[in-house]
Amino acid sequence: MVALVNPRKRSTRALRVLLWGGLGAWALWLGIFYVTRNVRRAPRAGEQILTRRLVASNLDGRGIPLLPGDSPVVVLAATSECAACRLGVPRYQEIARRLSAEGVAFRAIVGSDSVAARQFSRLLPEPGSVVWDPEQKLFRSLGMHVVPSLYLVGRDGRLLQSWTPLPSDDRMPEAIARVARRGR
Repeated sequence: MVALVNPRKRSTRALRVLLWGGLGAWALWLGIFYVTRNVRRAPRAGEQILTRRLVASNLDGRGIPLLPGDSPVVVLAATSECAACRLGVPRYQEIARRLSAEGVAFRAIVGSDSVAARQFSRLLPEPGSVVWDPEQKLFRSLGMHVVPSLYLVGRDGRLLQSWTPLPSDDRMPEAIARVARRGR
């Protein structure tokens, strides 16, 4: 007896092979892309992250240097969409107030573009030193991945220490000032 194969079964078999083969090739391409893509890691202490010529625009459209030449600087990375960023505004104000007495400058990089972001930026300490980064190019170039986070940068632009995520410690301004004094 000769077994006849239904032509419909043959076409569905070919369709399944084609479908699964295509999915396998797509998964292989995705795996290769994921492994070989260029990913910038978060900065580590001692690495150069700021330079004197790095100027960004603030809310008024004026350019301000991210690295003041005469003092270390604390850089806050935040967005208006981040709930932790909005809740931390009183802490940022306290940190900026305490550190200004120590001679440490404060800069904030706000990485969003909306009316809420503009209102959020005006709540931050020293609104004139808030840098506007709606396309998040500055975030990517500096290697900032997590918001909110603080970066203490020395006069030479090297990262002294980073706090990602921010600890909920009341002694944090003193810890930042201590690291800033050591890094002078």
